[in-house]
Amino acid sequence: ENNIPKGLGLINKFEEEYKDILDALTDPVFVVETVRNGAGGIVDLQVIFYNKVYTQKTKKYVPIGGLYSKYIENKTLQIAPDYLDTTTRILNSGTPFTQNIFNTSSRTWINFTLKKLDQDHLLGIIKDITSQKVQESFVDYFKDTDMLTGLPNRSTFYKSLNASIETASQEKTTFGLYIIDIDDMKFINDFSGHADGDTILKKCASILIKDESNTV
Repeated sequence: ENNIPKGLGLINKFEEEYKDILDALTDPVFVVETVRNGAGGIVDLQVIFYNKVYTQKTKKYVPIGGLYSKYIENKTLQIAPDYLDTTTRILNSGTPFTQNIFNTSSRTWINFTLKKLDQDHLLGIIKDITSQKVQESFVDYFKDTDMLTGLPNRSTFYKSLNASIETASQEKTTFGLYIIDIDDMKFINDFSGHADGDTILKKCASILIKDESNTV
């Protein structure tokens, strides 16, 4: 009988003080209030505020005044089963919880952050970080890969060579290293153009990549 939220009075307070500010944000945000039992333990979360962007961008959500447990039981929402423990840790430590999540259906990345407002209220922020993740993947890929040919670049070659040398030394084995030179590339670049030269390099690279028995 003690598992009763404090009521929706704070909704009006939040709308009066923060609604215009939060509604102006381009990221979805929400505010939840803890529901405690007689011993003071957190037994549920009640939603008391969403900004406009949240309802526009999020298809499934708990309505204002709704309890999370109800919608988890009905499988309306997929929330980590330890969300109450996470809430307790945030409130006790003051350290925000943050997690990057990949949405397989929309093929997008989001960053979910939950912050302490006071001892009974938390602010949730959802950011679309898809473009950031794409850029990171692009940088990571070309850190080790030649942009033109798609082959491992010089840095990767030296790492692979040193690893092969170390393995051969430890296992008392040998390995082969060969260098391929394409004749008359300077002539082709000077008289036919660098575009044709690049085409030849990419063609040669595509042939070498087919040889899966060797590291190119």
